[in-house]
Amino acid sequence: MDYAQQQRSPGKHLTGIVAVLILHAVLGYALMNGLATKVMDVIKKPTETKIIEEVKKLPPPDTPPPPPPKMVQILPTFVPPPEVMVQAPVTAPVISNRTAVAPPVYAPPAPPAPVAAVAPPPSVGVACPNSQEIRTSIKYPVQARKDGLQGEVIIEMTIAANGEVKDVEVKSSSNRAFNSVSIAASRQFKCNGQGRDVRVQVPYSFKLVD
Repeated sequence: MDYAQQQRSPGKHLTGIVAVLILHAVLGYALMNGLATKVMDVIKKPTETKIIEEVKKLPPPDTPPPPPPKMVQILPTFVPPPEVMVQAPVTAPVISNRTAVAPPVYAPPAPPAPVAAVAPPPSVGVACPNSQEIRTSIKYPVQARKDGLQGEVIIEMTIAANGEVKDVEVKSSSNRAFNSVSIAASRQFKCNGQGRDVRVQVPYSFKLVD
């Protein structure tokens, strides 16, 4: 019943509504004036503008190129050769000949019994092209060299008509130690034939040279 009576008295409701509106109007006015003042204060303040530059990334410092690889020279390891004991060669004694390249001396045959005077055949020079080579190749006898012996030998031999050497013998010798090497050397001669047998003498001289 009370609620129905309140609905029937609209004057009370109108008074309340008006009061609420006035209150809102006062609050709105106060708010408007206060906010407007603040807005004006904000407008009056100078606007500070800051320009922010974009931070540029600095390029990395130039990295120096790596140094070229050092050329390492690899030297071969020196390996010393093994020591070899070499015996000093024994200097062969020099055989000096009494004549350099003298042709063999022609020994004429003995004349027959003096029934009539017969002249001896003329001397003939026999050339042996390899005589100098043979002479220089003669080896001094070992024992004679040890004993310090020296000597001279004269070999007599026959040069055949074709140049062949035959009938080699010792004509004279100061020491028998040199006979065999003198005979062996004479048999190696290659001589020019004279068309007939020729008897010749070949001298040898053996001397020790310091």
